[in-house]
Amino acid sequence: MKRLSSFYYTLNPVSFILVNFLLIFPLVTVPFVLMVYIFNWEDIINNPYKGDFSVSMFIIAVVIAPLMETLIFQYGIIKIFTYLNPKTKYIAVFISAVLFALSHWFSWVYILFAFMFGIFLGFLYLTSEKRGFKPYWIIAAVHCLYNLFVTFIDFITTVS
Repeated sequence: MKRLSSFYYTLNPVSFILVNFLLIFPLVTVPFVLMVYIFNWEDIINNPYKGDFSVSMFIIAVVIAPLMETLIFQYGIIKIFTYLNPKTKYIAVFISAVLFALSHWFSWVYILFAFMFGIFLGFLYLTSEKRGFKPYWIIAAVHCLYNLFVTFIDFITTVS
Protein backbone atom coordinates (compact mmCIF):
# COMPACT_ATOMS: atom_id res chain seq x y z
CA MET A 1 0.00 0.00 0.00
CA LYS A 2 2.87 2.35 0.79
CA ARG A 3 4.33 1.75 -2.67
CA LEU A 4 0.99 2.54 -4.28
CA SER A 5 0.65 5.69 -2.19
CA SER A 6 4.15 6.88 -3.09
CA PHE A 7 3.41 6.21 -6.78
CA TYR A 8 0.19 8.25 -6.55
CA TYR A 9 1.94 11.16 -4.86
CA THR A 10 4.75 11.35 -7.41
CA LEU A 11 2.52 11.73 -10.46
CA ASN A 12 2.78 14.89 -12.56
CA PRO A 13 -0.49 16.81 -13.12
CA VAL A 14 -1.37 15.14 -16.45
CA SER A 15 -0.73 11.64 -15.10
CA PHE A 16 -2.64 12.59 -11.94
CA ILE A 17 -5.65 13.56 -14.07
CA LEU A 18 -5.51 10.34 -16.11
CA VAL A 19 -5.05 8.07 -13.08
CA ASN A 20 -7.97 9.71 -11.28
CA PHE A 21 -10.12 9.48 -14.41
CA LEU A 22 -9.41 5.73 -14.42
CA LEU A 23 -10.09 5.46 -10.67
CA ILE A 24 -13.66 6.70 -11.19
CA PHE A 25 -14.62 3.37 -12.72
CA PRO A 26 -13.76 0.95 -9.88
CA LEU A 27 -14.63 3.46 -7.14
CA VAL A 28 -17.84 5.03 -8.46
CA THR A 29 -19.16 3.72 -11.78
CA VAL A 30 -18.88 -0.04 -11.23
CA PRO A 31 -20.53 -0.01 -7.76
CA PHE A 32 -23.30 2.21 -9.12
CA VAL A 33 -23.91 0.02 -12.17
CA LEU A 34 -24.01 -3.07 -9.93
CA MET A 35 -26.62 -1.40 -7.72
CA VAL A 36 -28.68 -0.46 -10.77
CA TYR A 37 -28.74 -4.06 -11.99
CA ILE A 38 -29.08 -5.74 -8.59
CA PHE A 39 -32.07 -3.58 -7.64
CA ASN A 40 -33.47 -3.40 -11.18
CA TRP A 41 -33.30 0.41 -11.41
CA GLU A 42 -32.67 0.61 -15.18
CA ASP A 43 -36.10 2.00 -15.97
CA ILE A 44 -35.96 4.83 -13.44
CA ILE A 45 -32.60 6.38 -14.35
CA ASN A 46 -34.47 8.61 -16.83
CA ASN A 47 -31.79 10.87 -18.33
CA PRO A 48 -33.72 13.21 -20.66
CA TYR A 49 -30.56 13.97 -22.66
CA LYS A 50 -29.81 10.34 -23.56
CA GLY A 51 -29.47 10.01 -27.29
CA ASP A 52 -29.15 13.76 -27.97
CA PHE A 53 -26.00 13.97 -30.10
CA SER A 54 -26.20 17.54 -31.34
CA VAL A 55 -23.00 19.58 -31.37
CA SER A 56 -24.44 22.02 -28.85
CA MET A 57 -25.40 19.21 -26.45
CA PHE A 58 -21.92 17.71 -26.83
CA ILE A 59 -20.27 21.05 -25.98
CA ILE A 60 -22.59 21.56 -23.02
CA ALA A 61 -22.12 18.02 -21.65
CA VAL A 62 -18.38 17.68 -22.22
CA VAL A 63 -17.10 21.24 -21.71
CA ILE A 64 -19.52 23.79 -20.27
CA ALA A 65 -21.30 21.68 -17.64
CA PRO A 66 -18.12 20.21 -16.11
CA LEU A 67 -16.43 23.63 -15.99
CA MET A 68 -19.45 25.32 -14.38
CA GLU A 69 -20.22 22.45 -12.00
CA THR A 70 -16.60 22.30 -10.88
CA LEU A 71 -16.58 26.05 -10.29
CA ILE A 72 -19.78 26.01 -8.26
CA PHE A 73 -19.88 22.65 -6.50
CA GLN A 74 -16.26 21.74 -5.85
CA TYR A 75 -14.12 24.85 -6.09
CA GLY A 76 -16.67 27.32 -4.75
CA ILE A 77 -18.19 25.35 -1.90
CA ILE A 78 -15.04 23.59 -0.70
CA LYS A 79 -12.91 26.73 -1.03
CA ILE A 80 -15.40 28.85 0.94
CA PHE A 81 -15.89 26.28 3.71
CA THR A 82 -12.19 25.58 4.15
CA TYR A 83 -11.39 29.29 4.04
CA LEU A 84 -13.90 29.98 6.82
CA ASN A 85 -12.76 27.00 8.89
CA PRO A 86 -10.02 24.60 7.71
CA LYS A 87 -11.40 21.88 10.00
CA THR A 88 -14.60 21.68 7.92
CA LYS A 89 -13.01 20.17 4.81
CA TYR A 90 -14.87 16.84 5.09
CA ILE A 91 -18.15 18.60 5.83
CA ALA A 92 -17.46 20.79 2.79
CA VAL A 93 -16.93 17.70 0.62
CA PHE A 94 -20.21 16.22 1.87
CA ILE A 95 -22.20 19.45 1.28
CA SER A 96 -20.54 19.86 -2.11
CA ALA A 97 -21.55 16.30 -3.08
CA VAL A 98 -25.14 16.76 -1.87
CA LEU A 99 -25.60 19.98 -3.86
CA PHE A 100 -23.86 18.49 -6.90
CA ALA A 101 -26.20 15.49 -6.68
CA LEU A 102 -29.31 17.61 -6.34
CA SER A 103 -28.36 19.52 -9.47
CA HIS A 104 -28.64 16.18 -11.35
CA TRP A 105 -32.34 15.79 -10.65
CA PHE A 106 -33.31 13.43 -13.49
CA SER A 107 -34.26 10.70 -11.00
CA TRP A 108 -33.36 9.63 -7.49
CA VAL A 109 -31.06 6.96 -8.94
CA TYR A 110 -29.21 9.58 -10.98
CA ILE A 111 -28.97 11.77 -7.86
CA LEU A 112 -27.43 8.81 -5.99
CA PHE A 113 -24.80 8.37 -8.70
CA ALA A 114 -24.07 12.10 -8.79
CA PHE A 115 -23.64 12.07 -5.00
CA MET A 116 -21.07 9.25 -5.23
CA PHE A 117 -19.30 11.06 -8.07
CA GLY A 118 -19.45 14.31 -6.06
CA ILE A 119 -17.76 12.63 -3.08
CA PHE A 120 -15.02 11.39 -5.42
CA LEU A 121 -14.56 14.86 -6.93
CA GLY A 122 -14.54 16.48 -3.50
CA PHE A 123 -11.77 14.23 -2.22
CA LEU A 124 -9.93 14.74 -5.48
CA TYR A 125 -10.14 18.48 -4.80
CA LEU A 126 -8.55 18.02 -1.36
CA THR A 127 -5.88 15.67 -2.72
CA SER A 128 -4.93 17.87 -5.65
CA GLU A 129 -4.78 20.92 -3.39
CA LYS A 130 -2.53 19.02 -0.97
CA ARG A 131 -0.29 18.06 -3.89
CA GLY A 132 0.09 21.73 -4.84
CA PHE A 133 -1.83 21.34 -8.08
CA LYS A 134 -4.56 23.72 -9.16
CA PRO A 135 -7.61 21.79 -7.92
CA TYR A 136 -10.12 23.56 -10.15
CA TRP A 137 -8.32 22.49 -13.33
CA ILE A 138 -7.62 18.96 -12.12
CA ILE A 139 -11.26 18.33 -11.24
CA ALA A 140 -12.57 20.08 -14.35
CA ALA A 141 -10.29 17.94 -16.55
CA VAL A 142 -11.32 14.69 -14.84
CA HIS A 143 -14.99 15.67 -15.03
CA CYS A 144 -14.68 16.63 -18.73
CA LEU A 145 -12.96 13.33 -19.53
CA TYR A 146 -15.62 11.37 -17.69
CA ASN A 147 -18.46 13.18 -19.47
CA LEU A 148 -16.67 12.64 -22.80
CA PHE A 149 -16.41 8.92 -22.06
CA VAL A 150 -20.07 8.65 -21.00
CA THR A 151 -21.21 10.62 -24.06
CA PHE A 152 -19.17 8.32 -26.30
CA ILE A 153 -20.65 5.20 -24.66
CA ASP A 154 -24.14 6.68 -24.99
CA PHE A 155 -23.47 7.36 -28.67
CA ILE A 156 -22.17 3.88 -29.54
CA THR A 157 -24.92 2.10 -27.58
CA THR A 158 -27.69 4.23 -29.07
CA VAL A 159 -26.47 4.16 -32.67
CA SER A 160 -25.80 0.41 -32.79
